Amino acid sequence: MTRFAPPFLALALAACSGAPGASVAPDGAISRNTCNTMDWRAVGFNHGYRGLDPEASFTMMENRCAGHGFHADRDGYFEGHAAGAARAGG
Repeated sequence: MTRFAPPFLALALAACSGAPGASVAPDGAISRNTCNTMDWRAVGFNHGYRGLDPEASFTMMENRCAGHGFHADRDGYFEGHAAGAARAGG
């Protein structure tokens, strides 16, 4: 598990940070393509590692992707969130 954490974290940070080249706009909007290819476990890991509230963060992401017609992977997100929080020591 720990061998995969850095790539997941890097991917999730790029997807959620609004950094150049990312598919998330500075206002937090998520593109249709990002929702289509979202690795919910990686996003959850990133959010857990950063100490974000799991329910609020998941609901925000879920609602944004639902607007594009995509369903969220709740189990994957929360599994990732727990792993990220554990990795961060929280």
